[in-house]
Amino acid sequence: MKVWIDLLTPKQVMLYSKLIPMLEKQGEEVFVTTREYKETSELLKEKSIEALVVGKHGGASLDGKLEASIERMREMNSIVSKEEPSVALSLSSPEAARVAFGLGIPHVCINDIPEASAQSRLSVPLSEKVVAPKLIPKEVWARYGMPAEKVVQYDALDPVAWLRDFKPSEEVLGLLGLEQTKIITFRTSETNASYLSDSTRGEKVLIKPMITEMSRNFPEHKIVVLARYQEQADEIRKIKAEKILVPDKVVDAQSLIYHSDLFIGGGGTMTLESALLGTPTLACRPMRTFYEDYVIEKHLVSRTTKYNLLEQASDLIQRNGEHKRRQRKIADKLISSMEDPAEVIANTVRSTAI
Repeated sequence: MKVWIDLLTPKQVMLYSKLIPMLEKQGEEVFVTTREYKETSELLKEKSIEALVVGKHGGASLDGKLEASIERMREMNSIVSKEEPSVALSLSSPEAARVAFGLGIPHVCINDIPEASAQSRLSVPLSEKVVAPKLIPKEVWARYGMPAEKVVQYDALDPVAWLRDFKPSEEVLGLLGLEQTKIITFRTSETNASYLSDSTRGEKVLIKPMITEMSRNFPEHKIVVLARYQEQADEIRKIKAEKILVPDKVVDAQSLIYHSDLFIGGGGTMTLESALLGTPTLACRPMRTFYEDYVIEKHLVSRTTKYNLLEQASDLIQRNGEHKRRQRKIADKLISSMEDPAEVIANTVRSTAI
């Protein structure tokens, strides 16, 4: 059996780095496509995943996204038809879902963010099955045309797949010159996604005021900002504060977060990773999701805004040792109680193949 995987984001690299070896160990052949996207490309290299680059990210504009999507599908059609996979798998890739549907290949859609309505509307209805966290009610997928009997659920958060056996390293601290340094880590918000276009209003770095304020008020800490795009990195560097560091390339983000005193997340995946690593975590993403509400309910994450950030950050850092020990105990217990999402996805792929 040949499995075609379309891989688009850094989060997907982390998930598939666990899933691909699992499939190959079971004797399946895996064919991977991706797109031009700096963070994803660098992480694919780090994880030694071979992938064929097909097309590029369409940027923030709607016409750019549409043009890039059309071009990807055109290229994919000839490539995938020659490969003749038995099943397709993606995390709601509109191009993979459409090409697979057009070629008569069953598409398994992984999705943990139904709040991204455009992406879900373009992929879920064309899929044979949806695989999603149990914390998302099945009726949510019915809104996108997926009947409950075709929704496969796993009792876990996605990062459990790559964090269950995670061992933090101190190498990233040496690479970034952060040995013996107190660290606060930021992750910038997604500013090119269609589901956040109303929130971004053309701004490159939504959390720039937060970064500036934290650098001024926590002089003993190094502020490390993990930017998604080059234009975000350039914008943050304009702050010109000695205590702000923006890495030039992908780093071992999980280890960096583990060693941080505080993580402030403008996105989704790293906020979940931080919660599951037991690092004190504040979320400032400009939208709510099922999974974020879940970790808030578990007291692993708190929401913040530019108006209450300093108060919350000061409180968490002042009681960091005690708080982090408590957080890690809760997080470890939560991870150990959860299923491995990669195993559930692998089983679903095999049962769906033609």
